Amino acid sequence: MDRHNTKSAGVYPYERREDEELMTGYIAGDEAAFYELYRRYRPRAYGFFSKRVRERTVVDELFQLAFLKLHRSRERYQPGRLFSAWFFTICRNVVIDYFRQQGRLPEIVNTEAAIENASAAESIRTDSALPTELLETLSANQREAVRLRYEEELDFEEIAHELRTSQENVRQLISRGMKKIRGLLKGNGNE
Repeated sequence: MDRHNTKSAGVYPYERREDEELMTGYIAGDEAAFYELYRRYRPRAYGFFSKRVRERTVVDELFQLAFLKLHRSRERYQPGRLFSAWFFTICRNVVIDYFRQQGRLPEIVNTEAAIENASAAESIRTDSALPTELLETLSANQREAVRLRYEEELDFEEIAHELRTSQENVRQLISRGMKKIRGLLKGNGNE
C-alpha cells in the first residue's frame, strides 16, 4: 500500500499535523509529509506565481522550480520557523531570479498600504526567530490577516473573502496588528 495515498480508519493522519511538523518529518525522510505539504501549498504557490507572471508556461516552470528548491534546501529549514514564511521566501526568490534573467525588475510587493508597514513586514519575513513570537501577540483574526497579507501576499479583497469579513475590517485588522508589531520592534509593546 502506498502510504501517502492511504487513509487509516477514514482519517488521513497527516491532515491534522502542523506544517512545521510535516517539514521536520520530511527532513527526516518521511515522503508522505512532503506530499501533504505539497497538497496544502500547491494552490497557494500556483496563485502566487500567477499573480506575478502572465505566461502560463512560465508560471508552471516557476511553480515546479519552487518545489524543487524546497526539496534541495530542506536541510536548511530551521525547526520552529513558520514553514509558510520559509516556503514563500523561496517562491519570492524564484520570481526575482526569473525577472533578473529576463532583465526586468519585478514588482514584488503590492504597494497598496504596504509602504507604511514595510519595516515591520520585512522583519516578519526575514527574522527566523521573531515571527512566531511577534505574531502570537496578536489576536487570532489579526494574526491570520497579517499572515495572509505578508506571507502569502494576498490583497485585501482576497483576505476578506478568506476571513469572511469586509475589506474595511481586514484593513483595520492589519493596521492594528502592524501597529502592535511596530511597537514591539521598537521595544514598546503598548503601542
